[in-house]
Amino acid sequence: MLPSSLTHERELIKTSLVRKGVTETEKLTENLVARNSLLFLLEAYTMYKNSEYPQSFLSSWIIIENYIRKVWDEFIRDKDTDRKRVGKLLDQYYIDIDHILETLRLSDKLTSDEYSLFMKLKKTRNSIIHLGKAISVKDAEECFQLAINITKSHCDLVLVD
Repeated sequence: MLPSSLTHERELIKTSLVRKGVTETEKLTENLVARNSLLFLLEAYTMYKNSEYPQSFLSSWIIIENYIRKVWDEFIRDKDTDRKRVGKLLDQYYIDIDHILETLRLSDKLTSDEYSLFMKLKKTRNSIIHLGKAISVKDAEECFQLAINITKSHCDLVLVD
């Protein structure tokens, strides 16, 4: 006997639509950045819907930090410098997200508003990780929405809200 929540009417989906969806998904997952972003986005969404706000925030933050590092990577690679220096500046153990954000802001690669938002979210991330603090639904939603926007615009995706 199935619970009543599983016995409602189901809608059949045409085989051609399922095949098209699978084909599009296969194309999409060839792009490693898009694939990883979508996986973290799905994870963040699932946790958000399950009221696991700190976990949702952290999954969303991974997308945001990867985006910041992508901007940093492009900024450094555009400079005319030797490989050793480039390697050092791209090494995550050598330079942390604080230094990256500060440098990107000073070089006008981030607007003042972007910088402020990233710093605010980074501070919230640190309070979760280092202090074990709970966060509000609003904070989780703000981070998740930014992760969606980044995923849409920087992975060339069209996501249905």
